[in-house]
This record gives sequence, C-alpha cells and structure tokens, in this order.
Amino acid sequence: MLINGAYSTGKTTLLQSCVDLLRSGGRDVIGLDETARHCPFPLNRDQSFLSTQWLIHRQISREIESFSEENILIIDRGIPDIFAHYLETCDRLGTTSPEIEVLVDFLIIWCNTYDLVITTEIDQVVDIIDDGLRIPDKRYRELMGQYNISALSRLMRRSVTLPRSVQSDSELLHKFIVETIIT
Repeated sequence: MLINGAYSTGKTTLLQSCVDLLRSGGRDVIGLDETARHCPFPLNRDQSFLSTQWLIHRQISREIESFSEENILIIDRGIPDIFAHYLETCDRLGTTSPEIEVLVDFLIIWCNTYDLVITTEIDQVVDIIDDGLRIPDKRYRELMGQYNISALSRLMRRSVTLPRSVQSDSELLHKFIVETIIT
C-alpha cells in the first residue's frame, strides 16, 4: 500500500495510524518512511535529475528489501511523489532527462503493483512544519499537489482519495482503514 500526496497533508500520521491499527489486529506490518529524508542530493526546488535518479533507485530498492509475502508494507510517499518532483524539475529546467524518460514504462509497471494507493488532500488551514526538508510555502505545496496529480495520472490506474474529514476523525479513519485495507 502506498500513501501519496503533497507534503504536510498527514501522510506520515496516516501511515502510523494504519500500522498501529493493523498491528493491534495481529498483522505483520512494515511502515516505510519517505526515502527523500535519506537523500544526499538537493531536493524540492533544487532537485536535479541526479537527485531523481538516486531517489528512484533507492525507493525501489527499499521497497524490495522490505517486502515479503507474510507482511503488509505501507509506504510513505514513493515513486509517484518522486516522479512529481521530476515533472517539476523538467518544467523548471525546460528539459527532460533521457535517463529517466527511458524508465517511465518501468515506473508505470512498478506503481501498478501497489494493491492500494491512498492520496491525501491538502488542507490550507494546516501549517507546514519547517523540518529542514519541507519548504514552508503553501503555494509551493499547492504546486507540488498539482504535479502529484499529474504524476498519478501518468503512472497509476487508480488511487483512492482520502477526504480530509475522514483523515481528521479517528473513528472515521478507523472505519476507512478496516473497510479499505483489512477487508
């Protein structure tokens, strides 16, 4: 399962809620944090094609290393988010990367191996936490939200959008998790 969306939309909190609920039900669950936090290259507005190549390689490697038939793997962000930043980089630099473009068909196949993709929505009321990785600029977050939609439409067959009302209500979130993930 992949949890996807612009930054500061509650993905990590949702991931932890899913992990906790599934573990409390006796499931073997692995929560995979965002790969970008481990990236040695510039990100966001400074992301380069080299950054993107590293992120794609490392993301897929981490997913393969974490997967087993016996567990549920829940991924925070992932390939669609990396691809959204790639699209932004292409527009910002006015060019594409031949090395990445040849991977697009593979990325489409890879992304469609996820059993479930949940997309979170931006809530403009929620402040962006400046944690050294996120850019505390709501316009940039909105822009990346649009690139995320573009990336999803190019890479995925389907995803489920989690309404903010469900995400912020623990009872509704519990029901959503049970109905969407467990059953």
